[in-house]
Amino acid sequence: GSLRDGYDVCLHLSNERLTGKKLDAAIAYGRDLIPLVRELVRSGQIARLQIHAHDRPGALAGIAAIFNSCGVNIIEVQHQRIFTTVSAKDTIIGIECEARDSQAVDRLIVVLESHGFAVERTLLD
Repeated sequence: GSLRDGYDVCLHLSNERLTGKKLDAAIAYGRDLIPLVRELVRSGQIARLQIHAHDRPGALAGIAAIFNSCGVNIIEVQHQRIFTTVSAKDTIIGIECEARDSQAVDRLIVVLESHGFAVERTLLD
């Protein structure tokens, strides 16, 4: 079957037997998953953010707490300290995240910036 078939099964199950219950499902069919992920990126539900921060203890924990307070899930973290062009006291933290919708990511960026972080959002071509 295709990814769409698996997705349809999940929708059918959730609509018929699981109404009112939470359904978590992971469906991976290799290349079939790529178009779905790209669509989630285009819709803004999955985002890659480059966050410029001071390299000091607790900075990453503070950023994670802001993600939590905004209800945005962190998928992956990349932390560059050595091979970067920023000063020794600064760092760039790359975070891939997922949210309910693009507005949630937009709100997250506003909150991060209000806490003094410079944030760049990577867009999919």
